[in-house]
Amino acid sequence: MREASEQSVLGNFNNQMFEHFGSKSRFYRQGKEFWVETENAEGVQQNFKISYTFGFFPLQQYLIGFPDGRYQALNIAWDSRPKTEGGQRWYHLYPNEAIPHNDVLHWTGTYFNWNSRCAACHSTNLERNYNSTNNTYNTRWSEINVSCEACHGPGKKHLQLVKKDAAKQYPHSGFDVSLSPVGAWLKTQEHPTLVHSGERDDTQINVCGSCHGRRAQISEALPYGAPAAEFHNAFDLSLLDEPLFYPDGQIRDEVFEMGSFVQSKMFHKGVTCSNCHEPHSLKLRAPGNQVCAQCHAPDHFDTPKHHHHTSKSEGAQCVNCHMPSTNYMVVDARRDHNIRIPRPDLSDALGTPNACVKCHQAKSNTWAATSLQGWLTQQGKTLPAHYGQTIHAAQQRQASAEQALIELINLPASPASPAFVQATALSLLPPTAASLTSAQQQLTAKEPLVRKAAVSFFEALPVTDRLGYLLPLTKDKTKVVRLEVARLLAEINSQNLNKDIQVQLDTLFAEYIQAQQVNADTPEAQMNLGIFYARQQNITAAKTAYELAIKLSPQFANAYLNLADLYRMQGLEAAAQKSLQTGIGQNPTNASLHYALGLSLIRQKNYIAAEQSFRRATQLDRANLTYLQAHALTLEQLGRRAEAINLLIKAPLQRSDNLGLLLSLLQKDERLEEAVVYAQQLLQFDQKNAAVQALVGQLQQQLKAKQVLLAKAESADTQISLWLLWFAGLALICVLVALGAAYRRRRF
Repeated sequence: MREASEQSVLGNFNNQMFEHFGSKSRFYRQGKEFWVETENAEGVQQNFKISYTFGFFPLQQYLIGFPDGRYQALNIAWDSRPKTEGGQRWYHLYPNEAIPHNDVLHWTGTYFNWNSRCAACHSTNLERNYNSTNNTYNTRWSEINVSCEACHGPGKKHLQLVKKDAAKQYPHSGFDVSLSPVGAWLKTQEHPTLVHSGERDDTQINVCGSCHGRRAQISEALPYGAPAAEFHNAFDLSLLDEPLFYPDGQIRDEVFEMGSFVQSKMFHKGVTCSNCHEPHSLKLRAPGNQVCAQCHAPDHFDTPKHHHHTSKSEGAQCVNCHMPSTNYMVVDARRDHNIRIPRPDLSDALGTPNACVKCHQAKSNTWAATSLQGWLTQQGKTLPAHYGQTIHAAQQRQASAEQALIELINLPASPASPAFVQATALSLLPPTAASLTSAQQQLTAKEPLVRKAAVSFFEALPVTDRLGYLLPLTKDKTKVVRLEVARLLAEINSQNLNKDIQVQLDTLFAEYIQAQQVNADTPEAQMNLGIFYARQQNITAAKTAYELAIKLSPQFANAYLNLADLYRMQGLEAAAQKSLQTGIGQNPTNASLHYALGLSLIRQKNYIAAEQSFRRATQLDRANLTYLQAHALTLEQLGRRAEAINLLIKAPLQRSDNLGLLLSLLQKDERLEEAVVYAQQLLQFDQKNAAVQALVGQLQQQLKAKQVLLAKAESADTQISLWLLWFAGLALICVLVALGAAYRRRRF
């Protein structure tokens, strides 16, 4: 980050025009100043002065200052790569979609606010100084960029010691912690890879991960000036969740490096960041495959026998197979630090990418999987089971996933079951007795991430039952765990407890509020506060928090949803409806708002309008079965059962919860033949489910009884038809006889 000047600005500001989906921007200069004419928050063209440059390569962004202390990053960036690589041009960060002024991703919105979204990791000793009363900033820093103290902590003691006695050696050169250890590595005769001979040191991953990780900051004190080992006292790391990661742990959204690296075999074997990276020059320790050859013998690994590619090809580069890159911000290629063996055999089943077809784009996943298996077969090896299969099954709500999740959680932490993944598995556990036992056991796990996820499981229990399980963790040594306990115990009325527990909880709740205030300038933190206050029955504070979230980001749909729910709790259904309609005005394509409006209209018994809201929700999110079922039930309420049944039959996904409703409606409509077919499908989801087995048997009996009745009715109809034919024949004979007699009378 630098002040905008001749030396720092890379982009072309020579009266350059850039158009994106009809929105025009002009980059120009006024003397030594750099300006842009572009669309403001109201959709009107306005001239803005560039205050700072942000970044250098492969792209550069530009920060614009506002009177309220905000700095906003333009979402039009300069591609600083060489022209031969497609660079030296203006481009939009969302090249394939229009971003109008009222879009959540417009450059004037909260997600492009430098103060809250960027500054902490790009400047040293940042103080946001956000004033929630007047919604302004007075942001300050010690160094505009990342300096020595950003990683090493305060340098005052270091300078004092050096001045006092420069020749004397002091621990860590006078800094709080040392970031130099890279582990002790030994070479063994029987193995081509160096072996780490000591305990794993997580100091570096905690320091580097404070910015190189997808996390929320929960303490103002870090990363500057606090022991590096206390990462989980300062940050809340995102887990292997959709849509951040693929189910097998590969990067999907912009998650940076920490969440990937802690899944890797390298991390578990003791590798640290500076084994590969030189932190001061920002370069690798060695070029190309040589960085890997520090530990992995090149005569074993850097050969066609290992990588199965010609030596000078792209496939011979270690990182292209084991650390494939993904472009973010259009041109910024970042490598996946999971450092994994490619698994094309899982790609089709899990919907995950693989490094093989990323290069061999004309080939299929099946081709890649067959090739890989062929190489392994030659070596007498097979591909192991992967935790991605379990995570994917759980995300798809497959009944078989529960036992697999429990088994994954109970394994010792290793590359086959990293703590990062075990915590994710805990977050996916269904609320059953077996899962409760597993979650309870993990409340004392070594890893803070696992303990926090175990705490989260207890949200499925009634609040009065949570206290017994979670009270011991109110004094957990790790802040991120304590905050999760506070969130789940917020509904406890501490006044009904003994004084010691009351003080304990009050302290815990105050810590939670303080942690959210760290990010008080974000709608997400205000949402968290609103939910917390609502659970404590502090309706006024909850309403204020939700309204501030909306003020910070008018497109933040969850705030409208929760504000509406707050009104519903008070019996103010008309106000709830208005909140949702206002939210839809800002977010017309948000399915959850339309669904919530449908529920509000149902509570007001306006079923016709509710059906229209549910219909819109299902159109916007066809994979959401909750919306689909609400729509079907409303159609049933309106006497349109055939439409409801047709809606469920044509659903893109037929899962057990969807099939149950479909069966109910088919039974009511006496369409038993179809009901039996779908009941048998339901049994496939859980073959051991006695209730489903009984339902299938019951439907089959009902169908058989119906068929017997139909057969009897058909037999009776046949007999009646025969009698009618006999009488018709007799009548015909009588007519013929009569006609014959008449003819004879006329003749004679």
